[in-house]
Amino acid sequence: MSNPFPTGFTQPLGSSLGASTFLGQAISFLAPVQHDPYSERYDLGVQQALTSSTMLEVLYVGNHGVHLPVASQNLNATERQYLSTAPYLDEALATAYGKSVANPFKGLLPNSSSCNGSTTKFSNLLVPYPQFCNAAVTEQNQTIGQSFFNSAIVHVEQREKHGLTLTANYSFSKLLESDTFLNDQDSSPSLRVSPFDHTHHFTAGGTYALPFGRGKMFDMGGGRLMDEIFGGFVVNGVYQFQTGPPVEFPADIPLQPGMTVRDIKDSPRNTSPVPTGGAVGTPALSKSVFVTGSSTTCPSDGACDGTAFIDGQYSNHLRTLPQTLSWVRADGFNNLDASILKNFHLTESAYLQLRFETFNTLNHPVFASPNVSSATASNFGYITATYANSLPRQVQLGGRLVF
Repeated sequence: MSNPFPTGFTQPLGSSLGASTFLGQAISFLAPVQHDPYSERYDLGVQQALTSSTMLEVLYVGNHGVHLPVASQNLNATERQYLSTAPYLDEALATAYGKSVANPFKGLLPNSSSCNGSTTKFSNLLVPYPQFCNAAVTEQNQTIGQSFFNSAIVHVEQREKHGLTLTANYSFSKLLESDTFLNDQDSSPSLRVSPFDHTHHFTAGGTYALPFGRGKMFDMGGGRLMDEIFGGFVVNGVYQFQTGPPVEFPADIPLQPGMTVRDIKDSPRNTSPVPTGGAVGTPALSKSVFVTGSSTTCPSDGACDGTAFIDGQYSNHLRTLPQTLSWVRADGFNNLDASILKNFHLTESAYLQLRFETFNTLNHPVFASPNVSSATASNFGYITATYANSLPRQVQLGGRLVF
């Protein structure tokens, strides 16, 4: 307790060094100019009574998010003109960038172990601020992002009639966002389909008191015994369907010769196992479109000029693969909760209700996205998990006394 920092720590320097502060080290700072985010929302709806108990509603809902925060941008990334635009791993360029050259900052950057010696990597000098070596100069929370949401909604409502109550909603929507950089070298965030976009969403819920028993369409003779046996049954359910979100590609991955992003397809409910040993499994993502594997050496004929595509990773490459594709999506939500209730009338104002309830009645799991974080991984393109909130079918019995 008397010496909580036995090895010491770097004392804050304040502004004494001016622009030389943190030379050779990484810098992270908040954007000097920020604005408060806000939303512009607009909607238009029309309602029409179809019958005395049925209503139809059609709506348009839109939203424009303004001044959304962009998490970070590295201002010290390799300058754009020095990046490869070849559709393959440029081995020659990667080798050249790794070569050692005379270091113009020799002895001037004591806080950097790699940029203070007599030589340094060539790539360390191809950044906008080489005085910070190859360390990131990260600007955080730039409020330059936007989002665009548009949706059409149809709502149908059946108010209680003949024991039936029903409501249903369908929405067709699209959410675009521009709050991340595809490349740190870009001048503005890229516009992409949001990872939170769900194109189709349908929900229906209803309750139906079965027409059996005293005072109903089928009174079963009107006697108390028959009423207790066949009357008082109520069924209800809530069904939800929603298309899955777009698969998000966190890294740039080379495509096979002749392939384009339109060739990328996926089967979001294909859970074939990852091949092990002699086992064979079909990936959920069209793995053959990409250059995959872990080879980092040129083939025996030395063809590293693009005639041979090697390694599933780029080096010093200007990314063109979008982060999301609207037609490549994860598994959607398909769920039914249903129950059957039985009421036993004890007196005019009291009754006993027995409940048989099921959740995820159809036992539909919600599978996670295919693994796309690294094309060199053995499980690339395969689904290996379910979402945390994907629970198996649950059944419960209960009762309650109302008086």
